Amino acid sequence: MVNVPSTAQSLSNDYAGMGAWIGLATDDPGNTSTPANEVTADGYTRQKTTWTPGDVGVNQGSPVNFTLPSGAYPYLILCAEDGTMIDNCKIDATLNSDGRSSLSRPTRRPDAARFI
Repeated sequence: MVNVPSTAQSLSNDYAGMGAWIGLATDDPGNTSTPANEVTADGYTRQKTTWTPGDVGVNQGSPVNFTLPSGAYPYLILCAEDGTMIDNCKIDATLNSDGRSSLSRPTRRPDAARFI
């Protein structure tokens, strides 16, 4: 945990600067720079978020939308412009029958030690 807000914000800003491309995976994407199990459904593409820094160690991302077949997509991946995976985390993302899902406001907090 980071106890100095300005330090926490600086770390969060550095992390957000590493990548802005959000993707999904059907199972654990692993811990290498190439994500395993990334969605391969027709029409799937990673979506770019725009990070907005806060002042207490948080960066908020703009909403991203995916159009996919209904099903479970339990992992979020964060990638750099060149496709290198920066990080991943488990999320609760089940698409309903209309096949649309919005990840509203992806958030990065360095004191949580993960992308949340």
